[in-house]
Amino acid sequence: MDWPGALLLGLGLVGMVLALSNGAGWGWTSTRTLVALVGGAVLLAGWVVVELRTNQPLMDLRYLFRPRLAPIFLIGFLLYFAYLGSQVPNATFLALPVSRLGYGLGLTPVGISMAFVSPFLAATVLAALTSRIGRVIGYPRTVALGTVLFVVGVAGLVFDHRSLVAFIVLNSISGAGFGLIEGATRTIVVDELRDGEISVGEGIYELSIGLGSAFGRAVVAAILTAHTTPHTQFVSEHGYEVVWSVLAVAGVVGAVTATAYAVFRRKSTPQTDSRVVDVESRVRNSAP
Repeated sequence: MDWPGALLLGLGLVGMVLALSNGAGWGWTSTRTLVALVGGAVLLAGWVVVELRTNQPLMDLRYLFRPRLAPIFLIGFLLYFAYLGSQVPNATFLALPVSRLGYGLGLTPVGISMAFVSPFLAATVLAALTSRIGRVIGYPRTVALGTVLFVVGVAGLVFDHRSLVAFIVLNSISGAGFGLIEGATRTIVVDELRDGEISVGEGIYELSIGLGSAFGRAVVAAILTAHTTPHTQFVSEHGYEVVWSVLAVAGVVGAVTATAYAVFRRKSTPQTDSRVVDVESRVRNSAP
């Protein structure tokens, strides 16, 4: 067991997430925030050094530098950052008392649950259809399509979030895009790995999306806290717009990366790649 690597990774993540989650309350230039942020970054840098030098690393980070895998790890980080980061602001915006604030949608807990049925259904259906779509246009293009759909849905909320119908439609679009990304990225990762590398390579991908999720939630929490209005104790409408804008920017970077990956990667579709059936089987067997 790589105990030094595990300790450095755990403490580094705790420091970074702690700083991002509490920076608004502590003050971004306060000693506590800077110590947690810089300390976390130093520990993570030390973790990278240790992992690259040890014979039995917790995670073999050399996979991160493979040209055909690095973009997928980055896309996974960015899109999980944005998608999971959007869940709290989306849910809380639906609950805001519009009659009192002039913004929000004033839904009950049951209404909020119903509003999320369509987005979650869209994500589920498109994830299930990923293999069929990938067979037609190729998995790199499927990832690119998913990122574009996601950006359209999230960016749309910046401009149109006062209509419940628009809110549900835009979230369904982003959910559909995320479903494609979730299925296609894992297929590409397994496709690029040899049989003895699957568990490690998949583990690094899961780490990248786990980090994206953690940082997404922390960054969103910091933005919402910074835009909480003292006299109402609610987040301002501008605060939500800032959150959606930041998440959309993360999605745009992911979309640019995915598009470039699809363009420059060697053209290989399931119709011409004899390994595709085996790859899809390996994805199902390796999925958590």
